[in-house]
Amino acid sequence: MGTISLQDADIHYELDGAGPWLVLVHGFSQNLEIWQPQVDRLADSFRLLRIDLRGHGGSVARHGGYGPVEYAGDILGVLDALNIGATHYWGTHTGAGVGLFLAAQHPERIATLVLDGAVIPGEAQPTVDVWQANAREIAGRDGVEAAVQHWFEESPFFSTTHRPDEHRAIIDRFNGAPWLTTTAPRPVPDIRSALPQLRQHTLIVNGANDLPEFHTTAATLEQEIPHASRYVVPDAGPFAAWDAPDAVTPLVAQFLETGE
Repeated sequence: MGTISLQDADIHYELDGAGPWLVLVHGFSQNLEIWQPQVDRLADSFRLLRIDLRGHGGSVARHGGYGPVEYAGDILGVLDALNIGATHYWGTHTGAGVGLFLAAQHPERIATLVLDGAVIPGEAQPTVDVWQANAREIAGRDGVEAAVQHWFEESPFFSTTHRPDEHRAIIDRFNGAPWLTTTAPRPVPDIRSALPQLRQHTLIVNGANDLPEFHTTAATLEQEIPHASRYVVPDAGPFAAWDAPDAVTPLVAQFLETGE
């Protein structure tokens, strides 16, 4: 456990296990605790680095926005501080988008890529964008606690989540900083055109009950990334690694070890 002070953020992280490096990055409004099922299963085979994105968990942005460019810069800063050259990477939702950004913009740092509920940075996500706008409005008007309650109980992202009380406990610790900021995130370069040049072996994972737009994005990535494969997890929602760790974690471990 530790915190690394970067130019414009203090980033909290935790280390577990031994072996090849594997970075685990959570989704929006979550924190590194979401990966505990994976820690319990992977620490014997990998050196796990879990990172709280700025504005989440124990990570704080001192200035700057909250977007893929900022998140990716923080992760690179942590990798540099810990003297990590190349690493396996597993991200969910926002974390998956940041991993895709890093694979495209800094390919020498990402050896293998696992995308759970992937997004393409810089491209619109109609459902997500609407609910984010709703949450920002509520946070500004009624406070972060009300926004978090609306986000978890009313949005479609958590309606099928497994172990909902445990998941809600994680979301309740979100401080809402990305909803309250008036600083715009930095522009995202064109990632879509870089997909055919990605050299990393990539595993794309979706829960069968994921939202349609995430399945559409996954199909696009499977088609456009040269070394990509896809797995749809039965009886899982938008957070497949959380909903079905017994199915997903061994699959990912095998993929990271073999590239298949």
